[in-house]
Formats: sequence, structure tokens, C-alpha cells
Amino acid sequence: MVSLHNQWNARVWNHPERLARLIFLLYVVVFPGSLISVAFGFVTPETRWFGGLLLTVQGLSLLAWLWHSIGRAAVLPSLVVLIGSCLIEYLGATTDVLFGPYDYTDVLGYRIAGVVPVAILFAWIMATYSSWMMVDALPLRLSRLQRAILTGTAITIFDFQIEPVAVIIHEYWVWYADGFYYGVPVQNFVAWFVVGFVFSLLVDTPLRNARAHGASRLPLLAIGGSCVMFLVMNGVAGHLFAAVLSCGMLAVIAWVWRLGSLDRRNT
Repeated sequence: MVSLHNQWNARVWNHPERLARLIFLLYVVVFPGSLISVAFGFVTPETRWFGGLLLTVQGLSLLAWLWHSIGRAAVLPSLVVLIGSCLIEYLGATTDVLFGPYDYTDVLGYRIAGVVPVAILFAWIMATYSSWMMVDALPLRLSRLQRAILTGTAITIFDFQIEPVAVIIHEYWVWYADGFYYGVPVQNFVAWFVVGFVFSLLVDTPLRNARAHGASRLPLLAIGGSCVMFLVMNGVAGHLFAAVLSCGMLAVIAWVWRLGSLDRRNT
């Protein structure tokens, strides 16, 4: 009992990232129940909104994570992603120019200007920071441009996992197109890559500074949890290609996590 108390103090309460870890702990607490509900088909139309809450909690934890590491310098990159994603999603949903013809439903909760769900902004925070962290943790010497390319690619692969869940299972948004991938047009995936690439370039320096200041690998846990959830959802629904992508991304996350653990043992 004393050991558990000491671990709690060391890893959460007395840790420099206390706020980020406390927020993420909310996600950890509800995750098993959510996973069981998804696996056994207990999710009802009335409870589909809960996915948006989980995305928001993940995003908030990563905002706090960056703040703990670099202080006020975290404000600008966070605003860039939050405001940038809001403008991009608003433009995309109202003009059909960027991602293709789509509209958000009411499932994810409150929508800014009646168009963009707030949860989507925090989803972009999670996807951007976590994908960047996964790429930066690779045992490669990468330039800023190379990191941006790989981050954009990782974010796009992440969206391949999201789309069947969001469109078919939970109906977070609706496509008015006849795309090759569950009705999703190629244009959408191209746009995800471009947006992810640009966001990565814009937040690269602050995130590199966070890593230099000893920021934890919390973003890897965030995207890993989402991949596990998508793996179960898509697997149960028979969306095998998306499920395989989740397995692949989880394998990369586990690999870079282990590399980081080995690095700490050898220093």
C-alpha cells in the first residue's frame, strides 16, 4: 500500500507534469469501460457523444503537457493548432473545398458557429502533438522538413483508422461523396496530409524545446489509446484494413517506447 502511494506521488501528484497527468488520468479511468462497451456492442445512439469527450480530455492533457515543459511558449503553438484547425474545418465544411463535401452532425456536441464541434479542435491537438512525438522518437536523424513529412503521413494514417468509426459506426460526420474508402474521397486524405505537414512545421520548434526540457512521452499514450479503441471498433465492425493500420501504428508506438526505455537504462 505504501509502495502504491509512493508511486502515485512520484508519477502523478509530485510530478512536474501533474496537471497533464491528472487530466489524462480521467481518460485512463473511463477507457476500460469504454473499450468493453465498444467490444460488446453496448454503445447506444444516446451515448455516442462520449467519444467527443474522450478526444477533448486527451487534447486538454496534451495542452497541459506542453505548458508544463515550456511555459508561456506553449501558448502560440497551441493557439495555432486550435484556431487553425477551427478555421480549416469551418472552411472545409462550409465550402467543400479542402476535404471534400461533408458536414458534422450533432453527435460530438457543441459546434462552433453551428459547424465545427469543439472536440475536433482538441482531436487535432492530440493528432498533431502525438504524431510529431512518434516521429521524433524514431532512431533517425531527421531534418525539420523530414519530420513534417513523416508527421503528415502519420496523421493521414491515423485518419484512415478514424473514418470508418466516425462515418459508419458513430456518424460524427456525413460525406456527400462516393469515395474509394468507405465513401471518403481521396481529397480528404490529401488534405489531412497537407494540414498535418503544415501544423508540424509550425509547432516543431516548441515541441523540440519540450523534448529538450525533459517532457514525458504522454502524447504516445494518448494516440496509443485511440489506436486501441479504433482497432476494437473497426475489428468488431469488420473494417479489417483500418484495424490492420491500427495494429501497425501500435507496433511503431511500442517500438519507440521501448527504445526510449532502453535509452534511459543506458544513461
